[in-house]
Amino acid sequence: MPLSRVIAGPATGLPAMADLRPAACALLLVAGGASAQQLEILPKLDVSLIASDNIELAEDEAARKDLVTLVNPSVRLISSGARHDLDTRYRMDLLHYAKSRDRKTEVFNDLDSQLGLRLVGDALRLDSRASVTQVNKDPRESFSNNNIARTGNRRNSVNLETRPSWQQPVFGNLLSTSYTIGEIRYSDDDLIDTTYHLFNTRIDSREVETGVSWNLVHSYRRFTYDEFPDYRNQLLQLETAWNTRAGFSPFFMLGLETDFRDRTGSGLDDGLWLAGARQSGQRFMVELAGGRRSFGDTFRALIEFRYGEAAGDLIRFSYSEEPTNTEEQRLRRRQDFRPIDPEFPEEIEAPGTGRTYTRKRAELLVRREWSRIDMGLRLYNQRDDDFLLDETLTRGTNRESGASATLDWRLGARTELRFSGLLTQRRLGFEEEDRGRDRRWRIRAGIDYELGQRTSINAYAARDNRSGSAFTRRTYQENQVGLGVSRRFY
Repeated sequence: MPLSRVIAGPATGLPAMADLRPAACALLLVAGGASAQQLEILPKLDVSLIASDNIELAEDEAARKDLVTLVNPSVRLISSGARHDLDTRYRMDLLHYAKSRDRKTEVFNDLDSQLGLRLVGDALRLDSRASVTQVNKDPRESFSNNNIARTGNRRNSVNLETRPSWQQPVFGNLLSTSYTIGEIRYSDDDLIDTTYHLFNTRIDSREVETGVSWNLVHSYRRFTYDEFPDYRNQLLQLETAWNTRAGFSPFFMLGLETDFRDRTGSGLDDGLWLAGARQSGQRFMVELAGGRRSFGDTFRALIEFRYGEAAGDLIRFSYSEEPTNTEEQRLRRRQDFRPIDPEFPEEIEAPGTGRTYTRKRAELLVRREWSRIDMGLRLYNQRDDDFLLDETLTRGTNRESGASATLDWRLGARTELRFSGLLTQRRLGFEEEDRGRDRRWRIRAGIDYELGQRTSINAYAARDNRSGSAFTRRTYQENQVGLGVSRRFY
């Protein structure tokens, strides 16, 4: 029986009190790797009162108002020693609805716990990770990025992962290898649970400021599903680069890979090549590359310019064409999250579907820091094209474009204004269904005031609007206002 089934128990619909078990048990399993003497415990409590004029994100004629009491106890555990590193973050969302006719109280849990063990010096490591969060079940339905709105479209997701890894020098080069096994389990039978295996090995040459460097990479990926064929893929590639004193570095990549149109194959059947160059300086970096993969011609670009004195003053443009599948993309998204940047939009791909597709994404990120103001802007355009599923062609093209922005303004030593906004437009393509379009925009303005070193109050107002056609529950709007108190106990 999978470990996550032992932890989580039977799948349920909306999270209830019983869903505390996956968070609590996983927390105990991972936290057990650190001794009590070395463990730093950082507890915190947030209490908020929030009013919503459309708590279920329904169409205008079915909108219902409600007053929500939100209690957020949270704790962070940190421990670092000669042989281990532990970082665990857990938060509970306890919501009480004043006007609800059926369910008065709901409980949600969020956990991200990571434990690294150094078993043999710096050579052999064992890294483990446990996370519990909520996902939006269907991108066509009403969806929310917080737990206030009762959409009925949100389900629990439990992810358990462990990775032994080894690295050692070989004739002056560095050999590193790792094997990752993980599970993603959903609290809904309509979402397909996943077990994945990721095997990575690479040899990196000595680091050189000038001259030729190289690396040899092998990777194998397998995602196993209960109701349709596994997704397998293998890659073997050699990359060489020539580093010059002027910061100019041409590079060339050559290798073999599995045909991405063959979902169940794992042979090294197709060749690949990529050629490009990067130019870097104290304030800028440019990288351009183009080549051929099994899914067709490919191109990537990265242009970054740091124009100010602050570390966050930068302009970055990137473009990539990458084959992936739904679960792999969600794992990568979790690892790439950067809190300082404007937020990413909600994932357009439904969880637990096992889709295999190419993602073509262009993105522009602009950040600016002044003495009292931090600003960020993200513009993006994204297209996902399906590959073959077994012997049946399931052709679907999802397209999305949009922008997100943040502005933090420190009015004084204790007061800070926060503004954020998001605008997205999506076109969803599904087999044997009409394509539906929707547009969503969300704005939020808030103020934080520190009463002391450990206590702060905050107030905010937000508006969420979505319009679309072709699918039900595609048009709604919600207004929220909230007032909260935050207290940390460390």
